[in-house]
Amino acid sequence: MRMLLEASIEQAGYTSRKKVLTDVLLEVRGGELVGLIGANGAGKSTAIKAILGLSQDFKGTIAWNDCSFAYIPEHPSFYEELTLWEHLDLISTLHGIDQSEFEYRSQSLLETFSLDHVKHELPVTFSKGMQQKLMLIQAFLSKPDMYVIDEPFIGLDPISTKRFVDMLKAEKERGAGILMCTHVLDTAEKICDRFYMIDKGSLFLLRQMKQYALVYSLLFTLAKWLLLFFLLLPFIIDSVRVTISESASLLIYTFGLHTVFLSLKQERIRKPRSIWRQITDFILKAVLFACSFLMITFTEWHLLSLVGVMFFIFAYIRSLKKTASFSAFEAEVLEERKIRLALAGLVMMTSQDVRMPRVKDRMRRKPLLFRNSKRIFKKRTTYTIYKELFFKVMLRNGEYARHLYMLLSAFTILTVVSPIFLKVMALLVYTGVCRYVLSLIFDKVMDAPILIGADKESDEYYRARKSCVNTLHYACVSCCFLAAVISFLMK
Repeated sequence: MRMLLEASIEQAGYTSRKKVLTDVLLEVRGGELVGLIGANGAGKSTAIKAILGLSQDFKGTIAWNDCSFAYIPEHPSFYEELTLWEHLDLISTLHGIDQSEFEYRSQSLLETFSLDHVKHELPVTFSKGMQQKLMLIQAFLSKPDMYVIDEPFIGLDPISTKRFVDMLKAEKERGAGILMCTHVLDTAEKICDRFYMIDKGSLFLLRQMKQYALVYSLLFTLAKWLLLFFLLLPFIIDSVRVTISESASLLIYTFGLHTVFLSLKQERIRKPRSIWRQITDFILKAVLFACSFLMITFTEWHLLSLVGVMFFIFAYIRSLKKTASFSAFEAEVLEERKIRLALAGLVMMTSQDVRMPRVKDRMRRKPLLFRNSKRIFKKRTTYTIYKELFFKVMLRNGEYARHLYMLLSAFTILTVVSPIFLKVMALLVYTGVCRYVLSLIFDKVMDAPILIGADKESDEYYRARKSCVNTLHYACVSCCFLAAVISFLMK
């Protein structure tokens, strides 16, 4: 059988200073099932990410030899706004599967894994095992030349595990190559043709990664405050009658106070919140706000700056010490996964807590718009499927619309109350910022494990990207421009 994958990993990890993997060589041929085994934390998933081009620090060569592949991640990854059937429709369209063949394969796989009764429901409301089955169905649907599978048995019941193994054997007989990462050695021994062992991997990167994340978080928060400061500076100087240096002192103090609140928020993430802890947090916040009001009102500006710097140093040292705690790492990661839309947060938000709501939290099993997986575009092409994916996510996830609305509202208010030269400046700034935010949203929507292997350099992808961004960009800028014109005519 022909060679499908040749990987030579000189080093791979999350930073260039700390290497999780070094000198890993592996190859996969068609018609064989290769196991990638090792203890927890040995570096198996890091090897998978390096092969797929997802490793942040990588040196080596990966040769796919003109073969298509499907990736089954360790943790189920899907669009919370799409139904099960819409996921399958997306995959089949991107792989050019005929409509009749798509319906036949999909129905067969859904019946095999007992998901036919929930095909028009949102996978975010599924159990862990059902979500894992969705990952398997998506991979088997496209019938690729090779499968890259990361810990597939987690969450599967015995019946589904047997059916999955049977399908792996069938795909191997078809000539597909399979690279499977697992630590379940007894099952791997029965189905794998040969093994690669990864040993002496390392988890000591966690603390350093958390320190980098802390520094990035503080710098990012400072950038948000600086942008907000420069947007509001003309109004502060005009209405409060303070100098620029006094305004800068106020910025330093409020930023330092904000970092203290971020530090307290990290503490809340790590520890369960009892009623007494909630009361204590409320009292502490009230005291800090009261003291801050008194200091801003009666304290000299240079002293206010000094207190703000002390607040920042206290919060930084406190947070830095907490990075040594590995026990809280999982809770922090889960919390950080809620933070999305970086640029919209940079422009609008003064808090790190930018959450993307989970559909499951709203207890909605089916989407409100385009129920029963109804399509927006009748024509089924790569171009239309990218547009359909983007618009369905935008329509069904109110948080994206909320951020765009807040951004539009801020600049609309700015254009309404500003003199004519500031109106023009605000419109120009909003035009650029809005387009960049929309481009960022589009790339964020398309940056999902389900689309690994999709051709994002194709003309269809860029046409869809341009069309989606232009549609919303023209609508938002028109609203802002209309508000500016109305405010000018009313004067």
